[in-house]
Amino acid sequence: MPETILIYKSQPILKAFREQAPRVKLLIRSQNCYLTRNQILNGDIDAAIHYDVGGYNPTIVAKKLTDFGQALVASPALAVEERDFVTRDQRKALSLISNDKNCISQEVFDRYLKERHIYVENVIELWSIEAIKRSVISNLGVAFLPCFAAEEELRDGRLIELPTALKEKNISAICAHHKNKWMSPAIKLFLDLVDENIFTP
Repeated sequence: MPETILIYKSQPILKAFREQAPRVKLLIRSQNCYLTRNQILNGDIDAAIHYDVGGYNPTIVAKKLTDFGQALVASPALAVEERDFVTRDQRKALSLISNDKNCISQEVFDRYLKERHIYVENVIELWSIEAIKRSVISNLGVAFLPCFAAEEELRDGRLIELPTALKEKNISAICAHHKNKWMSPAIKLFLDLVDENIFTP
């Protein structure tokens, strides 16, 4: 499960699961979505919620949960001349802060920068969404995040959204499990709770 979903979206599901199955040991891994997909394909994990990175075969049930918007966020203290991520052919003297260079959000934004020939001076990898947000608030760089992960900070003005020319900003969350693999009552309960507590963008 991606850290953003684990922290900001999965709490009602986990709370309901704990209430209905208090003695079941639930192991949740926060990791890269490509790794999660591969573990589902290999049968290493029973079920997963993650961002859709494609690549599933017909033996996997992959149910779309919802789409989430994404935004390029920065500190209000960022210099005005560094806020332009629309004009082509730029070299920007700032850092792009990410939690994983191979995550789907980062890949989307990296492609966008490459297509528009926008080059950033540095990339900082921090394996924590909260650390990323605090770093951006401190004006150490910009970050491309799911909107829900920065909703509070955008609302209270600690972060601002920078305009981009991205045509598709949405990212899809899915729930995946093996079609032909025996499903324990605990896994069935978990999947039912996912359906009942469907995410909202």
